[in-house]
Amino acid sequence: VAALPSGVVDEVTTGGESAAGEDAVPAGYPAEWDADVVLADGATVHIRPIRPGDGPRIVEFHGRQSPESIYFRYFTPHPTLSDSEVRHLTHVDYVDRMAFVALHDEDIVGVARYDRWPTRSEAEVAFFVDDRHRGRGVASVLLEYLAAAVLDWAWHTLADGRVVFVPLVSGRSTTRILQAAASMATPPAG
Repeated sequence: VAALPSGVVDEVTTGGESAAGEDAVPAGYPAEWDADVVLADGATVHIRPIRPGDGPRIVEFHGRQSPESIYFRYFTPHPTLSDSEVRHLTHVDYVDRMAFVALHDEDIVGVARYDRWPTRSEAEVAFFVDDRHRGRGVASVLLEYLAAAVLDWAWHTLADGRVVFVPLVSGRSTTRILQAAASMATPPAG
């Protein structure tokens, strides 16, 4: 697991438990990203790539959020997720489409994802942190994981070495997080 400035990795796991009791870890699953991380407030969450078996957890997570938070994530009132949306959110290729979840007591408390635009070195990025866990550093840690994952793949840089994320939401907290990450980011040499 890459060293991340915001958290301390306590242990690396490769288990595949899901809310549905499935142990299936999909082909290509990057288990090296599974880690327990200490947040800014001292609490610990488990960060890992999303799995197809996380569908029930995503539905539960969505159901706990305020209508305002859901609106800021989807730009429309969206009280429930359809089966096709859950599938889209939980089935990624771990390269051009990546998502990380933050788990606390087996509940998803945050999701961050990027979706690369075809034939471009840019990706759309989205964060959704549980209303009850905002301000604890969950989004910052998830952003670090997204940025580190991007740096693992060849498509990540423009000709001048920049990594480009285009946020879905231009809110103040998202802007602050992206600006802080940009100030910490150092593109690989060469």
